[in-house]
Order: sequence, then structure tokens, then C-alpha cells
Amino acid sequence: MESNPVLQAVLETDGIRSIEAERREIAVSALSESEARELALDLLGFRDADALSRAETIAREAQGSPFFVRELVEYVKAGLSQRGVQLNQMLSHRISLLPEDARQLLAVIAVAGHPVAQGLAAETAELDGKAERALSVLRSVNLVRSGGRHLNDPVETFHDRIRETVVGHLAPEALQQIHQRLAASLETSAHPDPEALTVHWEGAKKPDHAAKYAAIAAARAAEALAFDRAAELFRFSLQRSPDDDPKRRTLQTQLADALANAGRAPEAAEAYLSAAAGASWSDEFELKRRAAEQLLISGHSDHGRQVAGSVLKAVGLKLPATPRRAFMSLLFQRAKIRLRGVRFREREPSQIPYDTLRRVDTCWSMGIGLSMVDTTIGAIFASRYLLLSLASGEPRRTARALAFEGTHRASIRVQSTGAMELIRTAEAVAQRIDDPHVYGFATLMGGIAAYFKGNYRRALEACDRAGAIFRDSCKGATWELATANTYATYSLFNLGEWAELSERVPLLLDAAHRRNNEYAASLLRVPFGMVAWLARGDIDGARREAENAIKKCSSSTFQLQHAMHFLAMEQIEQYAGDGRAAWKRVEETWPALRRSLLLKIGSVRLLALQLRANSALLARSGSAIPRVAIRDAARIGRMKTGGAKPVAQLIQAAVLVKRGDTEAAVALLKTAATGFDDAEMAIHAAATRHRLGELVGGEEGRRMVDAARAVMLAQRVNSPARVTAMLVPGLAD
Repeated sequence: MESNPVLQAVLETDGIRSIEAERREIAVSALSESEARELALDLLGFRDADALSRAETIAREAQGSPFFVRELVEYVKAGLSQRGVQLNQMLSHRISLLPEDARQLLAVIAVAGHPVAQGLAAETAELDGKAERALSVLRSVNLVRSGGRHLNDPVETFHDRIRETVVGHLAPEALQQIHQRLAASLETSAHPDPEALTVHWEGAKKPDHAAKYAAIAAARAAEALAFDRAAELFRFSLQRSPDDDPKRRTLQTQLADALANAGRAPEAAEAYLSAAAGASWSDEFELKRRAAEQLLISGHSDHGRQVAGSVLKAVGLKLPATPRRAFMSLLFQRAKIRLRGVRFREREPSQIPYDTLRRVDTCWSMGIGLSMVDTTIGAIFASRYLLLSLASGEPRRTARALAFEGTHRASIRVQSTGAMELIRTAEAVAQRIDDPHVYGFATLMGGIAAYFKGNYRRALEACDRAGAIFRDSCKGATWELATANTYATYSLFNLGEWAELSERVPLLLDAAHRRNNEYAASLLRVPFGMVAWLARGDIDGARREAENAIKKCSSSTFQLQHAMHFLAMEQIEQYAGDGRAAWKRVEETWPALRRSLLLKIGSVRLLALQLRANSALLARSGSAIPRVAIRDAARIGRMKTGGAKPVAQLIQAAVLVKRGDTEAAVALLKTAATGFDDAEMAIHAAATRHRLGELVGGEEGRRMVDAARAVMLAQRVNSPARVTAMLVPGLAD
């Protein structure tokens, strides 16, 4: 009787390497299709048309595996390939030659789907004393690999295609039975894996058991900060839990928390609202507050305001009905802060009434949620948050409130010494209570305050540092991380580091889109993110990105995004040299911009006045001198923000050129270029020197233009002349 070729192949091995070592070796040794074809031809020993055809098929089937190339060639040489060369067919044939006990063990290892302890696999296969021999057979023919010979050492199929083939040939009843036996064995193991138990109880058609272990696995994933995975598992558990299960609300809340921590704010809001249905009054309030916050911080402001309405009503607050009432309310809150000061006495949360903390947290949600959308209402609730936090004395909330207040003061009064003192106080409290979120928030607010002061290098460093803290050490910092990225982008624009800006913005936009975060996406695009498209000369792309920034903004109010869109479009029109379109947009938008109170923010006022003056200069032809440009230059010159003075000098130089006083304009441009150097605004300085070279002319002028172009080309600026027209208009007329 002819012996079984598989049994003949059982050989003594001289040691077993780790599974990870084998995986690394396989990854390194993977072949390209052409390499696999050449290997197949060499092994076949022929290079005629038939061999070439077979080699191409073998290379395609092997998918880069040298092992499968060899096995398929042997399969062909043995004359076992009747209908083409198919890997699944070859594997099925190999498996059919196995002894029964080896097939049983291979089925268990394949269904396990991941490395499984050898002892557990043998127990599940019910092999009694035959497991060691069966495993030796499987190892010898390279159907499995293991990390040792002990019962606790792992074993898995040699390749995913082997696993897929084995599982694919199992009858549904057999597959279900193996899943059930694996689950039962895993449950009694020393360290059961809840994710594996979820898979196997699901495969065993036991949804209640699968739901139980999915919830456990989800909680572990959340603890490990793997929030996307945690959300998937919580959702899986919910889908398989009975409708009358008392744990469903807890699962729904845990799902919402995981989604919030993963930055998927709109999904988190819907999960919170689902959990709120039928909850107790206090639980319903908290869940709706979280839902409103998630909607607002992700830019879904209309829905967020609807949810916030009932939350505010529950704590005796409401949204102002009109812009005038909002303005009066803000004045009242700011007056209360001036009268009260920022003194506070620390108290533990346990010493503070729950209703008080609920009002504080509601104001926090509204303050951050609306601060970058409707800045007036956001400032009202930020002011209330400060007053309530100071009164409560709870250190975490008070530190955040002080940092928020510091940034507010810096945005209105650039030279406010008290602004940075408040932020430093917040940082000290955060360090003392060892709270990374509060420390990251204070660091971020310090970065934003530096931006408002025109210290763009410090702003970039602080925002990037805060972003790292939020990513590495914090949960649920969606708004904070988006805001850090936004102001880092703004800083890169002003520093003239447009190459890095052009790399960051598309990546950040992609992440924002995947998480449906409209807030992050809109403020990444405007007023400066669209420069990633302008820098490479893509005017249509820049327009498209600017329009996308307000596509989903509410049309009922003039929000911050509308103002940023206006500023972005002004820059695009000036880059394109369309002065009439730029000035028309100024005339249409300026009244709403003024009513919005956004011009109270120094950085917004500086850019808006600069762009209005530039548009006026660009729109007028010949020697006509627009008075608005003269007035705006004077206003900008009185501002204390870094970079404001040289911006004013650019406009004044343009006026001098129109008056025919080129010599004075040249002197002013030289001073402006030095001012931009001092402010570390490299592209602005280069554009100024580009214009200066054009005015000076001759060999000296050409050298200045060439040097300026080199600076801009190094930052991947496709058209230095157009960027110069955008930043320093009105001088070439």
C-alpha cells in the first residue's frame, strides 16, 4: 500500500522561531509579480509559451509569496492541476491528504482567526493525545506556524489564504460548532480575550453572549485610548442586546463617550440624544448638554442651538433673541467681571452644589461651542462661565475660565498685561492639580493670545505643543485640537511658512471630513488655508475651498465663518488682480461685518482694514487716490499688533506712488520690509522687496526681485508676482 505523501513529509525540526519573526521574514521576502514569474519559470525548468502562461498564472495566484510559488509549481509538476493553476484548488488538495486529526486541528486554528494557544486549540479539536502529532504534520507541510512547542505557545495558519480556504470549505453547522467550542474553551482560560469571545459567540449564533463580551472589549479599548475601536464594539453590543436590557442606556452613553473621544462629534451627539430618551431628569439634562456641546464644537450650530435651547432653559438661561440684546448682555457680563475681579477661593467639587456645577458646565459648552461661530454669544457664555467658576472655586473649571478670559482680553486689547497673567495663573493651577487637559487648554490659550499680539512664532510653537498634549494625553478634546490646528495654520501663513501650510491643510481637512467636523474644516480653509491652493496657482481650487467653508453655515446670522470667507475671497480676488470684484465684495459685506462686532478683535480688524485698503487701491486706476485707503492706513498704524506698522506703511507707500513721490515710497517700503523681518513675516517681507525692486529698477532692482522670488519659490509659491500683487497692491499702477 502506497504511503500517504503528507505523512511521509513529517520531519523533525531543529527549532521553532516566533510567529512574529516569521511574519517579518515573509514581509521582507515578498516578491513583485515579475519576480514571482521569474521564480516560477526557473522552478518549472522550461521557458516555452505554455510555461510562460503557467508562470504568469502562478505569480498572480501566489500574490508575492515565494512559498506559494514553489507549492504551485510542485502542484503543476505533479499533474494535479486540471483546470488552470488555482491556489485554492491546490490548498484544498493538500488539506484533503491530511489525516483526520490534523484536519480537525487545522479547522480549529483557521476558525480561531488569530494566534491561539496550542493547548486550547487541541482541547477545542477534542484530539485527546493525538494533538502533538497532528500539529507536527501541519507544521511540516507549512500549513501552520507556531511560536514554540509548549501548550501556551501560539499557533496560527501559515498564511491568510490557508485560513480562508479552510473556513470556506467548512459546512455552516461545523463552523458554528467550532466557534462554540472555541468560545467555551476561551471562557475558562486564564486570560480570556473578550474580542475573541465576541467573535466566537457571534459565530456560534449566541448574540447575548457576544453582546456581553463586546461591551467588555469596548471598555478595554476605551481604556487603551482606542476610541474608534471602542465605538465599533459598543455599537456591536447594542445591536445584539435585547430591547428590554436595562444596560442599554449605559451602553448608549458609553458609545457616545467613545465617539466623542474619537472626535466623531456629530455621531456622538446623536448617541447622547438616543441615550437621553426616557432617562431620568438629571441624566437627560447631562446627556443633552453633551449632545449640544458636540454639535456646536463640530460646526453643526443650527441643530446644536435647538438642543441647547432646552438645556439652557433647565438652568434658567437662554440665548439672546436679537443681536442688540446679545450686545447689551455682553456689556453687562463684562461690567460684572470688571467690578468683581478674578479673585477666587478654591473648593473641592464635593463641596459645591450639583446645580451650580451644572450651570457652570452648561456655560462652558455654549462658550466653546459658539466662540468660533457666533463670537458675541460665545463671549457672553464665556463671561458667565468665568463668573460662575470664580464663585464656585472648583480649580479645574476656574483654571480653564481664567485661560479663556486671558485670550478674550488679548483679542480686544493687544497690550493687556493682565491677559498673560491670567493664562500663567491657569497654567500654574493645571500643573498643581496635574490635569493635562487644563494645562493643554491654558497652553492653547497662550498660543492664541500670542497670535493676537502678532507674535506668530510663539503662537505656532504653543499651538503645536498644545495639540500634542491633546492628542497624547487627553480624551474628548475635539474642539481644542481643532482650534490648535486652526491657529497653527494662521501662524504659518503670517510667518511665511507656506510650504508647511500646504502640507498640513489637506491632511487636516481630510481628517475633519472623515469625522464630519464642519467647524474644523471651515476654519482650516479660511481665511488662510486656501493659500495651499493659491500658492500653486490654483485660483479655482482656492475659490472652491473658500466656498466650501461656508456651504453648511447658517444663513440666518453673520457668523465668524462668513467673515473669514470674506477675508479669504478678498485675498483671492487680489491675487487674481480683479480689483472691481474685490471692492464690490467689500461694499456688500462690510456693513454686516461691522454689525457682527468681529472688528473688535484686533487680528480680524487688521486683516479686514488691510484688505479693504488694498481693494480700494486695486480698484482705482491711474493716479486716483481712494480716501478709504488713507484712512485705513492711519487706523492700522495706530494698532499695536506685531506686523501692523509695516502693513500700514505698504498702503502709505502705494498712496505716495500714486502721488508721484517714488523716492519717499521706496524709503517707506525699505522700512516696511525691515518691520516684516522683525515680525518674522517672511513672505510679506519678500513681497515688499519684490515691489521695492520693481520701483528701484536697474540691476539693483533686478537683484532685489530675484532674491524675493527665491524666498517665495522656496515656499512652493508658483507665482511670486501674483502673491506680491495680493500682499502689496497698488504700487504698479
